[in-house]
Amino acid sequence: YSVIRELRTRFDHFRATGDESNIPADLRRIVYHIAVQHGGEQEYQTVQKIAENPNSPTSKIAAMLSMTQTQDKGLIEKTLAYIETDVKNQDVEYYFNGFSCNYAARRRAAEFFQQNYHKFVERFEGNFSFRYIVPGIFDSFSTNKDAQEIEEFFRDKDVSKFNMAYAQASISCYLLTATHLVFITDARNYPHECQMA
Repeated sequence: YSVIRELRTRFDHFRATGDESNIPADLRRIVYHIAVQHGGEQEYQTVQKIAENPNSPTSKIAAMLSMTQTQDKGLIEKTLAYIETDVKNQDVEYYFNGFSCNYAARRRAAEFFQQNYHKFVERFEGNFSFRYIVPGIFDSFSTNKDAQEIEEFFRDKDVSKFNMAYAQASISCYLLTATHLVFITDARNYPHECQMA
């Protein structure tokens, strides 16, 4: 808790004064992340401004990833709409990768992608970066149901341009599920050891 408080204090100072000297470059991403995750509209808007007018490429990436860490449903929807209208093609993958790390938003982000799939296909026509977006959206899911739903969604889609990424997303679900099942089996066979761990 004290670490989170310290990081938020540093961000609040920056937000109030514009002075970022107390946020070292190697802490920038985590400071922005914590500020948005534990903050509200003001913190979100501050980070959004950094993403739109960064003082360095690393600041931009840190800000884009951090915008996706909000826990507020309204800001999640705002970010998804922002991806559709204001984010450059080469930056879209950062937003979806960021959402995949946000338990409160990752399924909504995947749903948004599926709902707007044809728009994204058209938008990224001839753009190789689309193959990097797909695994970022789905590879954090970990159940058999997830894997089956991914397969079902892409069943009638042309995945030739990103078939390796699609396969990676599907396989990740199965691998994560298998790992989970192994852990459960071990826990049942060795309950005392697992309780100690």
